[in-house]
Amino acid sequence: MVSEQGVRRGVAGRDPWEVLNRLSHRFAEAGVPHRQHAEGLLQWAAWNLDAAQLGLDIYELSIPQGDENFTGHRLETVQFAALNLVLRGVVTAMDQCAAAISRLSGDSYRADRERTVRWWTHDASPAMWRRVALPLRHWLRAFNQNSTWDLLSEARHAFTHRTVRRRITVTIGVPKHEVILDIGGAPYDPDNLMPQALTFGRRRFSSFERAFAKAFPIR
Repeated sequence: MVSEQGVRRGVAGRDPWEVLNRLSHRFAEAGVPHRQHAEGLLQWAAWNLDAAQLGLDIYELSIPQGDENFTGHRLETVQFAALNLVLRGVVTAMDQCAAAISRLSGDSYRADRERTVRWWTHDASPAMWRRVALPLRHWLRAFNQNSTWDLLSEARHAFTHRTVRRRITVTIGVPKHEVILDIGGAPYDPDNLMPQALTFGRRRFSSFERAFAKAFPIR
């Protein structure tokens, strides 16, 4: 539970400005190639994780007052909005890191679609993999058959146009003014799923930072 004062713990428990300053410093000091194509994506990833944390913080602050919470909305609406921010923020941040790796490897800029985690794990050619620095290659491959990532990717579709095809339903306000997410017949409680998603996102982003530092050491 967060305090009324608010706790800055967005990206791996740190203020996103701290994260961005560290990344920018490494880009500059290590002479990272294709900086102009990749750095912005990592900035977006950091802010998406911070927004995801904000979603959970707002929901947790609203719980004690229930429907009379400070937002002026019923609690299930706050919960739905928080789940939306958390799932979109975490999954999108991971995809933006994957897209940054593509740009760092010298892949041609694509205005129509960035390279996502799924693209790397399902469609990238062996030649493309060979262009990726080994630490970042390991980071991408950790998504293969990762049950948490698979769950979050599927759950994120509840807030996109893909819900019907993927047998995902969202029940709101039944039976206790709460949101229930059903994926392929299995129910998931957002109160458990949101912290799980944020923990996963923070750890994976920290892992990306370490891989990035190994791939581009400061001489």
